[in-house]
Amino acid sequence: IFNDRLVVDPATGYLNYIRASWENVGKLRTAGFDFSARARLRTEFGTLTPGWEATLLTKSEESIVGTGTTRDNLGKYNIGGPVVKLKQTFTLDWDKDKWGASLRYFRQNGYEDYDEVRKVKAYDLFDVQGQFRGIKGVTLTAGIRNLFDKKPPTTNQEDYFQVGFDPTYAAVQQRTFYVRGNYRY
Repeated sequence: IFNDRLVVDPATGYLNYIRASWENVGKLRTAGFDFSARARLRTEFGTLTPGWEATLLTKSEESIVGTGTTRDNLGKYNIGGPVVKLKQTFTLDWDKDKWGASLRYFRQNGYEDYDEVRKVKAYDLFDVQGQFRGIKGVTLTAGIRNLFDKKPPTTNQEDYFQVGFDPTYAAVQQRTFYVRGNYRY
């Protein structure tokens, strides 16, 4: 395909150099849908706000340079990370007077692993946090990420120095506690 870029030394007949340049010769076609829904329910116990956001991929194809064929990447590991079909986040927020709390559930589908033999399991996490806004201009927040201390699923990926898991798909941090203070004036 790129024979015209090989420059041969006429005296020796050996390859002298390759005339190379950066070109975008491949094509990637991706299609899908983004969803979002929220509701607000006012009760005597406070305001509840359930929410849902999702991304559903229906197509992810790339052209293979040289052959003219296409490869379907949907639900498979591709260079740089997996192409996950469905990612979703469910939230439930509660507010009453000076207090607030949030529960977040994140889930994404599994995928065919780097070795094209095994399947990486779906990944899901729960996060929780609470807030206090009882002092003018001050918001105090405390929370827990990865509430149930879930480990990332095992993978055979070889694109990153981390061994045994994919940092583009799952976080290695296990249960994490945090406290944050905000002051606005």
